[in-house]
Order: sequence, then C-alpha cells, then structure tokens
Amino acid sequence: MNKLVPRPKNSIGILAVTAPGAVMCYEEIIKAFPAGDNPTVVMVHPEFKRLHAAFEVQDYEGEVTKIVLETLSQLKAAGATFAVMPSNTPHFAMPAILKHELPIPLLDLTEVVIEHIKQQHYRRVLVLGTVWTMHGGLYREKFAKANIEHVVPNDKDQAEVQRLILDYFIPMKNIEAGQKQLLDIVARYQDAADAIALACTELPMVLNEHNCGKPVIDTTRILGKAAAALCKTQS
Repeated sequence: MNKLVPRPKNSIGILAVTAPGAVMCYEEIIKAFPAGDNPTVVMVHPEFKRLHAAFEVQDYEGEVTKIVLETLSQLKAAGATFAVMPSNTPHFAMPAILKHELPIPLLDLTEVVIEHIKQQHYRRVLVLGTVWTMHGGLYREKFAKANIEHVVPNDKDQAEVQRLILDYFIPMKNIEAGQKQLLDIVARYQDAADAIALACTELPMVLNEHNCGKPVIDTTRILGKAAAALCKTQS
C-alpha cells in the first residue's frame, strides 16, 4: 500500500513578545504559502512582565539575552529549525545574543527592515516605537551606514507614543481612542520624512499608508515575509 510521505520543510519558531505582534507575524507567514502547504509553525511566549522589567532598566546583555536563549531552546525542543522575534525592542540584545552558541538560528528583524528600506530607496524615515527603540536608536547606526536620515518625535511625543503602546495597543483596549491620539502625533512629523517605520509590532493595528498619508514600513509583516521566504529557500 502506498504511503504519503510529507515533503521535508523547515519549521519556523516564533519567539512571541506581545500577542498582537506574534499573531500578525504568524498570519504573514501562513499567507505566503499555498493553502494547506504551510510549514509547521511553533510559538513560545515568555512572560511579558519579565521582559518589560528588563527593558525598563535596559538589561539587554543580561536578562533579555537570557530570556531569548531560554525561549530559543524551547522552540528547538518543539521542532523549530530557525526562529523570528516579532518585536523591535529586544533586538537591542542581538549583539549579546550572537556571542552565544544559539540553539537555532534567529533571523535579525533590524537587518531585514534595513534591506527593505534600501530596496524602496527611502532617504528620510520617521521611526515610531517604544521610547527605547526611538530614543535609544535601535536603527540609528544602521540608518547612517545606509545613508538614511533617522527621524524621531521629540521627547514629549516619544513618551506619549510609549504610553499609547503600553496602555492601548499591547492590551488591545480602547484601540480607536489610542489611534486618534497617535495619528495626531504622526501629523506633526509628516513633512519630516518620506516613509514611516512602524518599529513596534502593535502599530500596524492602527497605522497604515492611508491614514498616515505616507508609505509605512511594517516591521512585523516584513519579518513574517522574510521568514516565509527563508523557509521556502531552505526546504
């Protein structure tokens, strides 16, 4: 009797930081494959409270790196052959993470985003995200190397964007009210950039090229597409 033998395919691990970002990344991965021919996708979501506390004190080399390595091991045990982390802020830890022998490879979101920006020939990019991502300059050095102007809101507006992310978008509460306030901030910087980087994985829930009036760089979905492409290449 003939037996069906499944075609070998990479298994993608998602290291979830927040639920909205992880879900959007997962959806983008699945959309990239014909119906019924998707790869195995496994997800592990470490405790957000623990990660957030590490972000607050910018303990990227210590606690954030430890959490990421622990979670990569769990993803490997679940069958993942490589992983993505659909969240911008923990990528501050990538230099420290890469000093370790990783259980499975971890695709660098920032590298994927920079490549997308270069392909689109954007020259001035408004970066929106957490205070750590904006003020800490997660993308600043890489922008400079690529001759891209790094634009961020002023300190007051950065604090307000952070509040909206934590109070409205991550818990997915009062999203419409948060969206209105965020669009008011975006409007103040529209003329300063030719594209807007949604450098927080919750922002695509409320911002898009139509309501922003500018092209948007959806870091969450760009990462999902890159993961799917890598999976197809290596399968």
